[in-house]
Amino acid sequence: MSQLLRSAVSYANTLGIKLPILLSPMAGACPPSLSVAVVQAGGLGACGCNDMSPEAIHKWSHEFRSVFPEHSASVSLGNNFQMNIWVPDDTSSYVRDSSSDAMAEYLERKYDSIVEDVSPKYSYEDQLEAMLSARPRAVSTIMGLLPAQYVDKLKHEGISWFACATTVQEAVLAADAGADAIVVQGVEAGGHRGTYDPKDGDQVHIGLMSLIPSVVDNVQVPVIAAGGIADARGITAALSLGASAVQMGTVFLCAKESGVPSSWSERIATSYPESTTITRRFTGRAARALKTEFVTNKETPIEIPPYPEQARLTRNITKKGVRENNIDIMKAWSGQSGGLVGKTGESAQGMIRRIWQDTENLVS
Repeated sequence: MSQLLRSAVSYANTLGIKLPILLSPMAGACPPSLSVAVVQAGGLGACGCNDMSPEAIHKWSHEFRSVFPEHSASVSLGNNFQMNIWVPDDTSSYVRDSSSDAMAEYLERKYDSIVEDVSPKYSYEDQLEAMLSARPRAVSTIMGLLPAQYVDKLKHEGISWFACATTVQEAVLAADAGADAIVVQGVEAGGHRGTYDPKDGDQVHIGLMSLIPSVVDNVQVPVIAAGGIADARGITAALSLGASAVQMGTVFLCAKESGVPSSWSERIATSYPESTTITRRFTGRAARALKTEFVTNKETPIEIPPYPEQARLTRNITKKGVRENNIDIMKAWSGQSGGLVGKTGESAQGMIRRIWQDTENLVS
């Protein structure tokens, strides 16, 4: 094995895993079975907790660990996952106005879907406490920094904090705040942009290949590369530029354990970089998705309400898309390199082993 890969594997070992490959924590698309397959291949599993109640967070960790029984040789694998949450921005001043009313009227008319006034019965703090009690290998954040008291709690419990950053400035802030690793998110990444300021989501477009070395040169903690990595070539490039590990999401939406609707995974597998775009139409925050009818429809009112209002307005529509396997109305997130997967139905375990073998062959 080359020195480049030995260094990356050495970092992976500090996380309790064999390979420097992390599953991206994708809210709503990370069932325990997917993480189990990733962990069994030597990677780090993940759970996207943003839309989960504390009870659901506990249920996820219990189901994941049930595969790795106590008093067995694999018991330590039961901690090999990260749990991720958004850092909430200030929405206290938001008041529903005419833009919200216009959007609700349009969505109900266009998609025959009733908008419900649903608010979670738990707080951000409740979710963080549940994540702490689940004792993952790491807690990761996106769109901001953890409050200092929770950074202290994580360190006391021996749980790492992975902080997402989309710019060098964000990375430096996170490192100074006590992050144990920086997950640099290139603009190629699928799903929500991790910018600390919501307005930057569709303005700050830094590619991963530029972001990795710039962040590596400006922080003293390991850097994990995310965004547009789908095969051995992407892993090799990221590690060569100074990343200690990679985080991959879209590629695993095509794995048989992902559980996402077939219309979504099949579209990913046949997509090109230009098949995706950044949109606020699903949640009010910028996110990269496939160019479906919902995303590209020119009839949509010009003004889109901010998060979480737009997410509330579209919730029933996107749920209907999942139920009906209708890609045109589901939140079909995808990074720009999803098409490199080429097929669906392979196990995540097999994907990781194949991709890592390809990486070893490429670097040797």
